[in-house]
Amino acid sequence: MKKLLNNRLILILCLCIISLSSCTNGQTPTEAPKAPETTVVEENKKNNENKEAKIDETTGLEIESEDKLEYAKSLKLTRLKDGYILANMLDGDELVLLVPKDKEFLNLDGVTEVRYPVDNIGAYSTTHVALIKAIDHLEKVGSVNNDKEDWYIDGVSDLIEEGKIKFVGKSFDVDYELIQEANPDLIITSGGRSEKDDKMKDKLDELGLKNIAVYQHIEDDPRGRMEWVKFFGILVGDEDAANAYFDDQISRIAKIEEENKNLNVHPSIVNFRASQDGITVKREEDYSVRMLEMAGGTYGFKGIVEGGTGTYKISPEEFYKNAENVDILIHENMGKRVDTVDDLLAFGDYLVDLKAIKDGRIYTTNENYWQAMDKTAEMIEELNLIIKDEAPDEMTFYKKIK
Repeated sequence: MKKLLNNRLILILCLCIISLSSCTNGQTPTEAPKAPETTVVEENKKNNENKEAKIDETTGLEIESEDKLEYAKSLKLTRLKDGYILANMLDGDELVLLVPKDKEFLNLDGVTEVRYPVDNIGAYSTTHVALIKAIDHLEKVGSVNNDKEDWYIDGVSDLIEEGKIKFVGKSFDVDYELIQEANPDLIITSGGRSEKDDKMKDKLDELGLKNIAVYQHIEDDPRGRMEWVKFFGILVGDEDAANAYFDDQISRIAKIEEENKNLNVHPSIVNFRASQDGITVKREEDYSVRMLEMAGGTYGFKGIVEGGTGTYKISPEEFYKNAENVDILIHENMGKRVDTVDDLLAFGDYLVDLKAIKDGRIYTTNENYWQAMDKTAEMIEELNLIIKDEAPDEMTFYKKIK
């Protein structure tokens, strides 16, 4: 019996040895598979609450947010990963990638890449300087194309006199050697205005001078023109000041519009310009017409001239016919000034019979008018006083002519 038990134990032991040998077969046991590592896409999904990250098609960078612009139609600002900002102007007519100073350029085709904040700007339009002044950063302007006697923006003439801002030549007749001496980090011009603008841009490109064309001047809403200050705020590195300025202007305009709801009468009003070449009025969708309406007036040539923005040349006969009973006329001075009724009548004696002249409700613009885009709310406030026939003798942007 004992011998039989021993035999059984030996058999069991042999079976165990054979089983272990067949399992290992000279190999190490197979390790359990590791859990796959989290991919970048999965991590992005997790960080974005399981929503697929949006990628900007122009740059290939992840989109963090889109700025909500209330009035500007020709500007789009897209915030990208790592502080990059894409400015899309006029539906891609000008693409500008703003690159933080500690990041690399992406060297994209068809995109102007600008390192920001910008320290030395060549601002070749008075409206650009006005918006930079609005946020109190004239120290960022290094060169301009208007000389010191041509400025009505506070501080610019003094900075030119002190040599802190370089005058590089008048308007389009600039001296490109002076521009190169000014060594701007960025030159800002106006896009799509004329063939001369395009030629200047081509020359700047040829010289390797970084430049962009902006489009605030084509906005048909005065608030949209001012909202471009947000782009300039990014450029100079002071978005808080830009937003504060813009909010204040919008608040002031909204207050006037609310008060106008109580007006019993909305007088007809027209802004025009007389010269040796004839008479021009504003097309009914122009920003300046919107200003008249925001101030409480009714545009006197609505439905008479072609739609769109900008000016419309009109014959003296047609002007007289449609302006004869307009309540208020505002002459926009450009070129030869009109400061008296006699100055205006020099363009045609027939104007003496216009209702606005007979009633003494004809005004002209002061010298600072064309450089005051940043003070649009103040201009509308003065227009509101003119419309209510409460205008003082001395105003900042307008004056009654006699």
